[in-house]
Amino acid sequence: MEEPAPKRKPKKNALETAAGLLAARAYTKLELRRKLYRKEVYPPFEIEQAVKKLESMGFLSDLRYCEDACAILRSRGYGPMRIRNRLIQKGVPREILDSVLTETSSDPFGDALRVLEKNARRILAEKDLRKRHAKALRLLASRGFTADTVYQVVAQWEKQCEE
Repeated sequence: MEEPAPKRKPKKNALETAAGLLAARAYTKLELRRKLYRKEVYPPFEIEQAVKKLESMGFLSDLRYCEDACAILRSRGYGPMRIRNRLIQKGVPREILDSVLTETSSDPFGDALRVLEKNARRILAEKDLRKRHAKALRLLASRGFTADTVYQVVAQWEKQCEE
């Protein structure tokens, strides 16, 4: 008696694969295209059809991705420059990014001050005042705050610490 051949899993098309990827996490259109192209299984027209279909169904939106990512990155203490660079790398169009950043612009001064206060123990552990000042400047600059904001916030924070 012969055993039946094992059932093979049918190959997914680009739309099914893309939907599965979006079920795991959000992607920009560019990221999703790159991911599907890397698989080297689907023809380019099928990938484009899948992206357009998912966008028309409302499952793929660069605007929604940008709004969510901006909120998350701000809550993590990142400044506007770092957020902008990160989202450009992800493939968010500049027009969308500019509109979202202006709509949701929070107070970068207050955000930067919160970052310093959160890291105060580590910065104040430095005894040398010049090194402490430099450490605070580097922290805020690395988080993506503008130079004007960084210098103003550090000056105000140092005045608060003296009192």
